[in-house]
Parts: sequence; structure tokens; C-alpha cells
Amino acid sequence: MFSRFGWSRWWAGSLAALLLAIAAPATPLRAQGMLSIDERLGEVSGWTIGYSKGFAGCFATAVFTDNTSIWIGYAPKLEFYIAFTNPGWKSVQTGKTYKLSVNTQGRGRWTGDFLGFERTNEKGVIIPALKEKFLIDFAEAGGITVSIEGRRITGLSLAGSRAALRALLNCQTARADQSVADAKAAPVTPVSPTPPPTKPGPADRGGGSGTGFFVTAQGHVLTNHHVAGRCQKIEIAQVGRPAERVKLLAVDQKNDLALLQTETKPDVVPALRTRVRLGDSIAVYGFPLAGVLASGGNFTLGNVTALAGLADDTSQLQISAPVQPGNSGGPLLDKFGNVVGVIVAKLNVLGVAKYTNDVAQNVNFAIKAATAANFLETNGVTAGGAEATKELDPPDLADRAKSFTVKVLCDGR
Repeated sequence: MFSRFGWSRWWAGSLAALLLAIAAPATPLRAQGMLSIDERLGEVSGWTIGYSKGFAGCFATAVFTDNTSIWIGYAPKLEFYIAFTNPGWKSVQTGKTYKLSVNTQGRGRWTGDFLGFERTNEKGVIIPALKEKFLIDFAEAGGITVSIEGRRITGLSLAGSRAALRALLNCQTARADQSVADAKAAPVTPVSPTPPPTKPGPADRGGGSGTGFFVTAQGHVLTNHHVAGRCQKIEIAQVGRPAERVKLLAVDQKNDLALLQTETKPDVVPALRTRVRLGDSIAVYGFPLAGVLASGGNFTLGNVTALAGLADDTSQLQISAPVQPGNSGGPLLDKFGNVVGVIVAKLNVLGVAKYTNDVAQNVNFAIKAATAANFLETNGVTAGGAEATKELDPPDLADRAKSFTVKVLCDGR
């Protein structure tokens, strides 16, 4: 029998296994394997379920009367993605960005920047890092229409999509180990715009990137241990400024925190605010999915949805604001622009779906500001500026966050 405390530890460990700890920092996506059908695993409600070694993951695909195919799948480097291909789309240019609008009938309209790519005898467009809400809409909608610059290019039925998505999740869960191994060995075929020649960046040499933010006027930066704690070289970069090499001062592996020392003297230093209420409006600013999303930073909004993390972990908050790999270590802000937490993790959608047969939505986590303040105090650092009390509109809040947030570049893990 488990003791009360033994059971709690076991339960916490089981739940922790469902986390995608934005734990490997985001790796810039500059190339990706061919979207190939290496294994056909079966048919579900008119959809083919398969596995692609090039994308290192499972997918569901269906072909329609106009020869358009929908592909929805999971790849370690792309997270969930959706693609449309057609042998007649001769004008699609590999690596070019296309602004598409996808209307899920009866659910909602989504727009995004799709990348042109080519597979065998057809061309298509693909977008990674799908929002969980889009997956819900995809499963529930009766059909979709796809438009580019207001011009409809196809309309497709989504009959059977719920069963197909469930089969996809089951496949990916069952093949998680194979997926990781294939991702390391996958051949590369460009699917994102080819960058101009540059010196290799940290991620090109086996590192990655995350987010951090200034906590003192003397240039101390706070981030996650899993972002910066094991790097041979660390740099930070603010939008519009050159990268600067920095020093790792201290780490807290248990609470996943790291403290950096920079030469920069920031113009703005936020206060660390420890008083948070359930339902409070919050915002996240950071640099997720380097090489895929905007390099100038991303800003999302949400609420505090629980005052504890998994298994009632009182060192964390649960939030609904969307986060992605690369957000790790970034600030969680209240509506006044104070920092109330440090982004640390998101729920593993695939892991949860295995047990619930449903897709969890916007379940993300941040380390509480009180935990961060204790870490800083332990290391002789007095954090934060004066607490802000004037409520800010989202655009002003984003500007404030941008002024003290940095991208953290890790070289050589």
C-alpha cells in the first residue's frame, strides 16, 4: 500500500510525465523531412492513418474529389500541423509564405501564415504549432473552406475527422519513442524560407532558445534552469539590439530557475507581485518557436485558472494563455505590467488524450513570483522595481513587456 505521502509523490510523478516541459528549448525550424507515407496503419471513417519517418510522426489524411488532400499530424519539430496538397497547384513556391484563411463550418474562422512545400508529385502549404482550439474545431466541424486573400481555393468535408484525430493521437502515443528517434535521423527538405547566409547560431550547434526578463537595474536576468542551466555559452538578445554574451550566476533545479548576469542596464525593471487571485487577467510575452513565429516576440492573453500546478504544486500557477516551446523562462504579467510568474511548462496534449480520449485546451503553468523572489533573495539579489498600479490596455502591456524581456540563446548543451 502507498502511504499518504508516497501516493502523492507517485501521483505527481505520473502527472509530470504528461508534461511537455517547454523543456527542450525551441530549436529554430529551418528544414524538415519530406511528408511521406512510410506506413499505412489503417482506415478510419474515410481517413488514412499513417506514419511518416520524414516528419517523424503519425498523421491522418483524406483525398477529395478535386484531388486536394488534407493532412493533419504531429511532428516533434512542428507540434500539431495541418497541410493541404494538390497535384494541380503548380504555382505554389517551396518556402514561400502564404496568408490563408480556414473556415471551420459552424465553429470559427482561422487565419495564418502557411509555408509552401513539395512532396513527390504535388505541392501544398503547411502550418505548424496549431492551437488546441483549432483541433477541437477540426474535430467538431462538418467541413472547411480554405481561402487565400479572399479567394476560395477549396471546400472540403470533415466527416469522420473526430475519429481520425482520435486515431492519430493513439498512434502518436504508441509510437512516441520511435518518433523521437526518427526526428534525430530525419533527412532534411526545406519547408521554411531559406535564410540568407549567416554565422551559425546557437541552435545550429546543438543548443536552443528560450525567454528571460530583467529583474534588477544592474542587469540580472531570470529564466528557467532547463533553458540556460546546462549551456556552454549563453547569450541574450533584445528586439532591435545585438546579442550579448552573459554569465550564469545561479540555478535552482528543483524549481527550474536560473539567474544570469548581463552588462546591460535596462530602462525598465518590473516588480515581482506575489498577490494573485483565481481568475485574474494575465499576459505572456516571449519568443516561442524560433525560426517559425515572428522574431519580434509574441504576446498572448488569458487568466489564472488555478492557484496551484499539477498535483496541487503550490509553487506554480495554472494559466490559460497559450504558450509554446521557447516561451520558457518568460514573464507572466498582470494587467498592470507587474510580473506574477515565470512561464515553465504546458500540458502534453497527447499524453492527456491517451487517458481521457479528449484534447485538453490551454492548460499551461508558471512558477509563482514568490518562488522566484525567494530564489533571488537566496542568491543575494533584490528583485524588481516599484509595483505598477495603473491598468494597461493590451497593446501598452505588450510594449511594457517587450521593454524588459529578452531572448535567451543556449549554445552547446
